[in-house]
Amino acid sequence: LLNKVYEGIPEQLKKLRESGYYLATASCKPEYQVKPICDYFGLTDLIDGIYGASADMSRIKKDQVIRYVLKNIGFDYSLDKALMVGDRWTDADGALACYIDCLGCAWGYAEPGELKKHGAYRIIDNVCDLSIAIDEYFDNTLRK
Repeated sequence: LLNKVYEGIPEQLKKLRESGYYLATASCKPEYQVKPICDYFGLTDLIDGIYGASADMSRIKKDQVIRYVLKNIGFDYSLDKALMVGDRWTDADGALACYIDCLGCAWGYAEPGELKKHGAYRIIDNVCDLSIAIDEYFDNTLRK
């Protein structure tokens, strides 16, 4: 596989699950590929929903995948809060198109400045900061 899991991600996912967050993938890889990838890396039990692009090409853009996830989890814009966590401009653009914020991850594949340019509300540099940044986001947005 050409994929990899960054060091510390499983631990961060465990922390987030323990905090009660619903965790889902929103990949532009075909969904039939995303599930075996998560299985291969031992992530399936750490994620509540595994979603990706459709095999028939009707859902291939990031915003389409995010909308698909939100629909499948019963997301209600008037009641619920969501946050996209991503490492590329497509993640930030897709989130903004769906009226949700994007937390940018600088340790991923983005070029310097890419995430900021595309509207990531915050960018973190280290995997170990992920659960803290997510907690801070929801603490701040739910108090508004």
